[in-house]
Amino acid sequence: MNNTIHHNNHCKDWSAKMYMQYDTHNNVIKNNIFYAGHAGWLIRSWSSVMTGNVVDYNLFYTTSSNPRWQWKGQTYQTFDAYRNGSGNGAHSLNGQDPLLVDPDHGDLHLSAGSPAIDAGQTLSASGSGDIDGDARVQGNSIDMGADEYRRLYKHYLPTLSRLRPDV
Repeated sequence: MNNTIHHNNHCKDWSAKMYMQYDTHNNVIKNNIFYAGHAGWLIRSWSSVMTGNVVDYNLFYTTSSNPRWQWKGQTYQTFDAYRNGSGNGAHSLNGQDPLLVDPDHGDLHLSAGSPAIDAGQTLSASGSGDIDGDARVQGNSIDMGADEYRRLYKHYLPTLSRLRPDV
């Protein structure tokens, strides 16, 4: 839960942001950002025997013109086809740039206006702190990804005046 996966492979075509191995059961894969590059593979899972895995409340984004998902050996060329065919991703976002601060130089923090802000599902398993140790929930809901967007609030204190009785 709550990972930001950005260009984690440099293979031409066979790998993906998340690769589920044979015979996996009851995994919860939520609140993640999957940011794929040129290969376009977001999820790959060839095994038909896996059961009970839940994949939802994730943000899928790729710079490829050919995004792809594979679930239980079935390849899907569109997010709607993946969602309908796999039963996953009912609350997930697709094709929206997560607006990471500077992903090409390793800064995977969320920028203001990111669609990942407050878009996750608040779960106790996500813990109380993000990757920087900041409070995990700072808005209406948990953010997708490893970083919880830090809201900076300005507090304005009223100016107090004391009247002197001798003036």
